[in-house]
Amino acid sequence: MWIILGIGTLISTIINIYFGINKHVYTKWATAFALSFISLTVLSQYFMVKNWVELEDWSALLDVVPIMTTALTIFTVIFLTVNIFALWNASKK
Repeated sequence: MWIILGIGTLISTIINIYFGINKHVYTKWATAFALSFISLTVLSQYFMVKNWVELEDWSALLDVVPIMTTALTIFTVIFLTVNIFALWNASKK
């Protein structure tokens, strides 16, 4: 599920950049969708880890959590920065 949401984040961010550069009227909507996809992607990763804890799959947690923490942090910072930049660029008139 998180892969689908990650792809949705990428697509909505590209649309947001396009709308921001062209100062399109729907830039704020594109930003809202992109930020929503970012949140849903991070939440789906959190729920995956929660399920592993409930199943007591400690080896999966030890393998994935340290890497995914770094990856999700980088993912979130990059996409938030790009979306905020696109929104800021569109709001300049």
